Amino acid sequence: MDSWYLLAETLFHYNPRHGRPSTESREAFEQTLMLDPEHHTALHHLANVAAREHETEEFIALTDRVLERYSDYWLATELQVLRAVVVEDVDAQRELMVTERVRRGGPRVVYDVAKHWQDLPGAQTLLETFVRPEQPAATRRNAFLARAALELSQGRWNAAKRQLESAEGIGSDSAIGWRALMAIASWLPVTEGELTEIREAVVRWEARANRPGQTYLLGELSARLGDRQAALQSAEELEHFEAVRGLGTVFQDMALALRARAAWVEGDAAGALAWLESATMDIAVHADANSLYGRPRGASKGQRD
Repeated sequence: MDSWYLLAETLFHYNPRHGRPSTESREAFEQTLMLDPEHHTALHHLANVAAREHETEEFIALTDRVLERYSDYWLATELQVLRAVVVEDVDAQRELMVTERVRRGGPRVVYDVAKHWQDLPGAQTLLETFVRPEQPAATRRNAFLARAALELSQGRWNAAKRQLESAEGIGSDSAIGWRALMAIASWLPVTEGELTEIREAVVRWEARANRPGQTYLLGELSARLGDRQAALQSAEELEHFEAVRGLGTVFQDMALALRARAAWVEGDAAGALAWLESATMDIAVHADANSLYGRPRGASKGQRD
């Protein structure tokens, strides 16, 4: 049973990084349930698969099984919120959003609405609960950052920036990193002036706890500005960071991504691919932020608003 479950988890979470649908995990999760019909995380994942396939009846049946049997399940609140959206129960949504469990869970309780049901406007509406003045500062910051990501996923760069500015306005240092990560998406219409301004902000950013991330972002921004040497310098710095337990060769892979980006800037597509293929770990570090945020569905280029 464990083998089927681990296979299912791997397909569900890692398939998208290979351009394959997470829904290919369905069979492995179903095999898990054949061997253990009460496997609550398998039930939960199958409910998410059904949501992604917009199989409403199956989603409701699976969700009800989880909620009836495991009311104290740590992801029960997320499931309840998603279920209320799927069945279009506006009253249930309102009631849930003022509960103590939702307050404790914060903005993450609505992520599945966007991630699995792909209702981006619906997720934006629900996040309004968490940006209200009476919410704790940390909750409001995270909600604004989440709203920025949702705006970007729809190609709305200016709208995303407004959300990031709101997060910065209540003391979010991480908003600088988010802004930089978003700006390196090649399909966004970011001006050279904006990129220069963002790179300068990243240079000033006191990212003590995430110095490697800061270095990576500087390299990506430099490459997008056409400064190949600065990108390669960032890659070299990453190669000298001491490995962190549990992260494997992530810093080395980030450096390879920058070397790939530098090669791409020079028009060397084969060289860029060679650098990427030499990465040791298969993680979400690529030479293009499209892989992190996804190109807006149906959009050939980003929008300014």
